[in-house]
Amino acid sequence: MTGFTVRAPGKVMLFGEYAVVEGTPHAALVAAVSRYVSCRCTPGGDRVEVVPAGLHPPPAPGDARLAFVEAVLASAGPAPPGRYVLESAEFFTATPEGDRMKLGLGSSAAVTVCLTAALAVAAGAELDAPGVRSEVFSRALQAHRQASGGGSGADVAACTFGGVSSVALEPVSATAGAGLAPVRVQPISTALRTLHLVFAGASADTRLLLRTVRGARERLPEGAWAACMAELDAARRDASVALDRETLDTSALGDAVTRGRAAVDALAAVTGTALSGPATVWRAVAELAAEVGGTWKTTGAGGGDLYWLFVPGAVTPGALAEKAAARGLPLWSLPVSRQGVHVLGV
Repeated sequence: MTGFTVRAPGKVMLFGEYAVVEGTPHAALVAAVSRYVSCRCTPGGDRVEVVPAGLHPPPAPGDARLAFVEAVLASAGPAPPGRYVLESAEFFTATPEGDRMKLGLGSSAAVTVCLTAALAVAAGAELDAPGVRSEVFSRALQAHRQASGGGSGADVAACTFGGVSSVALEPVSATAGAGLAPVRVQPISTALRTLHLVFAGASADTRLLLRTVRGARERLPEGAWAACMAELDAARRDASVALDRETLDTSALGDAVTRGRAAVDALAAVTGTALSGPATVWRAVAELAAEVGGTWKTTGAGGGDLYWLFVPGAVTPGALAEKAAARGLPLWSLPVSRQGVHVLGV
């Protein structure tokens, strides 16, 4: 086999944050976006060499940043010999000091999916053959959970299947280990084409936020946690109805975005956790949304990373970016990636 390149898209969790890990009937809505991790494979030789070219400074053995690569290699079994060069520059942005900061697009999930798929292709698999993509998802999910200690699998699903999906955790069987709940992925046929995303200027620590929010659960008044989860999921259900149609119901989706933001605010209030990110930033995002007749909410676990600016009217990405820049807000209008992980050329 000659050399080839595999790409896996990034993800944005739109709805169902925090609630999805409660398991069914709660779920999350997650979108794949057109920022990519790539893996260039040159088959041959007598060993597997994985080169994380996008990591700076270059990692030494035992570097925590290699945990996802090592987990993929461990779960893949005997891997075809070759050189696998990973690049994730599109998942970072430059700071004024010249450093790199992650955008919150799921780089660890994309790296995991991309390398898993590259190993499968090098072994002769075709990603679009029956059952292959599902097998890639299963192996990547196992590796990602092993490296991260758990998770809903929504980010892995987005990177694998692309588009917009509903992701839910099924009940864990009596013999399954903690954090290994089966994942149900349901694609949503939607006319949503682009996500307008504003970077908060700070990277969120998702694991810390999850621990902090869930750690507050025991001290809440009876019923408060369940009420917060129910409202987060209600916004997700409203959004599902608005999205899953040939013509996007922009009015209903805008209402769902606003409801989702209010649900996150309520969770932040009862748990005493700052989930909206820097106040100067989210207030500027709110002003921008009001100016263009839109609405907004945090994405993922909140606390930084990306805000979703939803604009139901006809505003060009260029005009929107100019209005954002006038407020000091870096904005990207990213197409939804329909394809999921894929091979560029064989």
